[in-house]
Amino acid sequence: MVKNGASPLTTKERTPEEVASDTKKELEKYNLEGQQVVTITDPITGVSKQITLDRTGYGENKLIMALADPTLNRERKDFMLSMYLFERGKESAHFLVELMRYKGEHTKETRAFKSQVRFDFEIFVAQFSKYIREQSRLIGVNLRIDIALERTSYMNWLVEQKKRDKERNIEADYTFKDYIKSTHSSFVKWSDEKITLIELAIMGLDEGERMVAQVQNVTKARERERGKGIYVDRLGKIYTYDDPDLDDIIKADREREQELNKEDI
Repeated sequence: MVKNGASPLTTKERTPEEVASDTKKELEKYNLEGQQVVTITDPITGVSKQITLDRTGYGENKLIMALADPTLNRERKDFMLSMYLFERGKESAHFLVELMRYKGEHTKETRAFKSQVRFDFEIFVAQFSKYIREQSRLIGVNLRIDIALERTSYMNWLVEQKKRDKERNIEADYTFKDYIKSTHSSFVKWSDEKITLIELAIMGLDEGERMVAQVQNVTKARERERGKGIYVDRLGKIYTYDDPDLDDIIKADREREQELNKEDI
């Protein structure tokens, strides 16, 4: 009967110190050194190099030294950690089982959390953008002005002004008040409060649409990470759904597949 946590080949779970001691005894039994430098020669290139054979396993001392070594990169440290866990797992199978179980639970919980956060964020952005756009609409209703139409005229005027300034080698910043002065003969009847409200309404429309577009971009990026909208051709090259050559690539793959099917017949 094997005790809980024990290896099938042992009667009890060994500590790292006991593992190191047993390893040392095994090496002495076969007259082997813990570390040995050997020279190997590549039979193809003829190049020789020296490598170090380490038979002492991956104990806690090595792990501590590796993690504290500033010259080792993250990949090397992760390797040392994984080998240490493997050594511990040989003597404690339940440790690896718990580790894999935790990883699965952690991955599932992380995905659920990220999905919930994204869902909550999308709801907030949708509601807030709806609020500021509705606010812009109400300003237009009370002032008897079509805010969307006024914004279009304002943007077209800005484009023309920038174009003229470029031709004259002039740099200037323009506001909605400048636009009113230039295009409305009844400017004297426009109060600063009215101009400010209309400009805020235009900004509200712009920001609302921009927020919705940014959320859509984030959603597309998340879906692309999961493989949606990605095509892998027969050579293993990856293309995105918006690649201009994607249709031709898919067509070529289908034609090649049809040729192969004919050859099989």
